[in-house]
Amino acid sequence: MPTYDVGGIPVDFPYPAYECQLAYMSSVIKALEEGSNALLESPTGTGKTLCLLCAALGWRRYRQQQVTEARMSWERQADPGATSAPLSCPKIWYASRTHSQLKQVVAELKKTSYRPWSVVLGSREHFCVHTSVSRYTGARQNAMCKRARDENRCPFYKGFRMGGQGKVNTSMLDIEEITQACK
Repeated sequence: MPTYDVGGIPVDFPYPAYECQLAYMSSVIKALEEGSNALLESPTGTGKTLCLLCAALGWRRYRQQQVTEARMSWERQADPGATSAPLSCPKIWYASRTHSQLKQVVAELKKTSYRPWSVVLGSREHFCVHTSVSRYTGARQNAMCKRARDENRCPFYKGFRMGGQGKVNTSMLDIEEITQACK
């Protein structure tokens, strides 16, 4: 996997990067370095999602290394004139409006060398794996779910309440993959 120096930050990218992708990643890293917002655009099919993920996660990996090195450096800690190093690394939150966009993001993330801890949030309508409850939507599904739980007819909820036997590692899985793993 090629690694590019983008604004002094090593960024792993799963393919040979085009100039427009390097420029996009450079803008992402510049905004992260400055702690500012960035409004970025690029035509369809130019790899915006992959560029954003790789640049942000490459930057975070680099910052985490700096934090670790600063904590381990006796010289730096003993030197009163040394510039203060960050004591922690910021978290990255990636949000999307639709589940199909989240599915694309997870697919793109799997192409990279980055393996961040991730969580996909969704409603009961998307995550319910109970065969009779999942057939419904909205208020009807909520009522059926409550009824199944109250009557101890939901083995998934029972397993969760009893300590989560059969826990599923959901990191880097999309909603469909999570529900498939839970069935």
